Amino acid sequence: MNRDHSQVKIHFRYTAYGSTYRPSRYGGKPLNCSMSRYGCGGSKPPAPPTPLPPPPWLPPPPVFVPSDCRMDDARVSCMTDVPRSRILDHPFNAGNRKNGANDLAYWYAGNSESCTQRSQQYVCFGASPAGDQPITIGDVHFYPDGKRQFGDRLENEADKRAAMLPLVGAEGAEELGPNIERHEAVHSRQWASSASATAFALKYFREVAASEYSVGTPAHANRYEVEANLWWGGYLRWSPAQFVIPGEEPKS
Repeated sequence: MNRDHSQVKIHFRYTAYGSTYRPSRYGGKPLNCSMSRYGCGGSKPPAPPTPLPPPPWLPPPPVFVPSDCRMDDARVSCMTDVPRSRILDHPFNAGNRKNGANDLAYWYAGNSESCTQRSQQYVCFGASPAGDQPITIGDVHFYPDGKRQFGDRLENEADKRAAMLPLVGAEGAEELGPNIERHEAVHSRQWASSASATAFALKYFREVAASEYSVGTPAHANRYEVEANLWWGGYLRWSPAQFVIPGEEPKS
């Protein structure tokens, strides 16, 4: 049977978001459902739920240390070197990556002998923006001396806290004893709380100037240093003469 195909009209239409033309005699169904963004139903599915924001504090993955090492061990053999890039790739505080503080720390860490990862910060040895004093920028504690001297300081601080135990107990020793790592870790969180690294640096140095003016030292009236515990930072030193028996007057 002969047909005049010139008289047969097949109308094509294009369905929005589809991936191919399809003739209307198929009822508007896609020729290949897998090629359509919304499948054969043709309707847009509900939007997926908004993902939760990442937690504000995610500790970096651990690094390899010898099996006999404890957490934050003071022994030099337990302070495994890490690449400087880890400061950017695995921040301790998300705010320090966002506000640019870790970028600043990464840049200055190029002057350091080496860096290691502790439980609350990275520590870089051999150079400090503060000269002969430790200082924190972002998630990095810059210690002016070498790794061995840092380990010696940690052991010395632990001995002092142990000597305080009989007089003030465990809580008193932890609160009033020297602990440079805990002190500097507070500074990391202070950096992270600021919208920009530049803004925090300006506020910190204003506090230094105000403290120098009011009490003659850069730390004792500096709210950032007070918040980080002056005892931990070594700005105040506890001695047995400061021990007070309840109900008695302090010793002179």
